[in-house]
Amino acid sequence: IYKRENRISLDTVSPKPEIVDRIYQIEAIKRLTEKFSTSRRKGLLVQATGTGKTRVAIALTDLLNRASWVKRVLFLCDRKELRKQAKNAYSDFLSEPMTVVSAGTAKDRDKRIYLATYPAMNRIYQSFDVGFFDLTIADESHRSIYNRYRDMFRYFDCLQVGLTATPVDFISRNTFKMFDCKDRTPTAYYPLDQAVEEGFLVPYEVYTHTTRFLREGIKYKDLTDEQKRQLEEDGEDPTDFDYENHQIDKQIFNRDTNRVIIRNLMENGIRDETDQYPGKSIIFARNHSHAVLLAEVFNELFPQYGGKFCRVIDNYDPRAEQLID
Repeated sequence: IYKRENRISLDTVSPKPEIVDRIYQIEAIKRLTEKFSTSRRKGLLVQATGTGKTRVAIALTDLLNRASWVKRVLFLCDRKELRKQAKNAYSDFLSEPMTVVSAGTAKDRDKRIYLATYPAMNRIYQSFDVGFFDLTIADESHRSIYNRYRDMFRYFDCLQVGLTATPVDFISRNTFKMFDCKDRTPTAYYPLDQAVEEGFLVPYEVYTHTTRFLREGIKYKDLTDEQKRQLEEDGEDPTDFDYENHQIDKQIFNRDTNRVIIRNLMENGIRDETDQYPGKSIIFARNHSHAVLLAEVFNELFPQYGGKFCRVIDNYDPRAEQLID
């Protein structure tokens, strides 16, 4: 009743320039508000990673709030780390009371912005009234939300916006359908190539570096007599050594191969601004054991860094999120 009496026309309100100031961001918000103004209640925003999807979500939240279209907003994402990033971004620009959804939030009714992962909200969404939220923003909405969390989206009676960085061709028809868009026609679209062309992003480059073992595997017939003798001295049967390239680091950890990879990164990787060190880098290991081996090899090769330069961060460490920070 309050909204019917007090909300104003969306074309009379503009997004705040301190939140979004790029033309494509302002255009995305305009397209969404135009859709809402014609009594449509859903929209899908497809925007390349790094071009400010969360900023657009915040600016949209602020605009709809100032126009008295929304009071409470639910922001959904698929990982805790993304939820934390979203919370920090919302806190930078809005002073609305906000909370991170957990099992205890089922009784929390006095906040304006609720940030949640899909699984966390899925466990408690029925404890909220169907009209509790006025706007739901679903981040990375191309993933399995259509099948897995469809009931949650049907439950809440509110405006819904999907956000994704996935190129249009890779988004399922169900996702377009879910946000009331025609196939391959999102409400607003800003692709990677356009972002690069307009100077907002830089293109990525792929450097390929490999070793003979990674390329060809390890075959008994290719071992030298000295290698066979060394294996026998180590108590190994050389005839057991027949591994395809895809088995390296899955079934056998080859220390020298990992040394070559790390040395190559340290010598040829992109440097930081001082040119003394490599820039921040992620090495994706095969598994936890491989990650531990890589850290050991690094510390063997570069003891001058005191064992703190290279860290294993995975789900084996309960402080993984703090380590990322």
